[in-house]
Amino acid sequence: MRLITVEEHFASPGFRAGPGREFMGRLGNSGARGARIVEQLTDVGSNRIAEMDAAGIEMQVVSLNAPGVEQADPDVQISLAQEANDFIAEAVKKYPKQLAGSLPCPSPLPRRRRMSSIAASDAKASKMRS
Repeated sequence: MRLITVEEHFASPGFRAGPGREFMGRLGNSGARGARIVEQLTDVGSNRIAEMDAAGIEMQVVSLNAPGVEQADPDVQISLAQEANDFIAEAVKKYPKQLAGSLPCPSPLPRRRRMSSIAASDAKASKMRS
């Protein structure tokens, strides 16, 4: 039986500089455990894959950490979502058998426009793999 974990979080550079700045700062300054969590949230590469392998996890479906893009001002939600989507799409391209993406979606826009902003990202990140 395959072990797939769902809603594992990541923090993209845009998230860390935007809506997640305060949260990531508090967490990073809360001691060794908090610093370790920040390190894990920012890594969607070889260290995450090594930890998955050590735990017997075959795949993670990763999603942007809270507070998500919906916490940002409406005029920046699309660019934040696009940046996070592009960030995780690159990781999925590199580790297609281990990572899949659950993509953030800006909320204040009509559904059709939200979906087109997601479609502009690499579609591979949004596909679940078996």
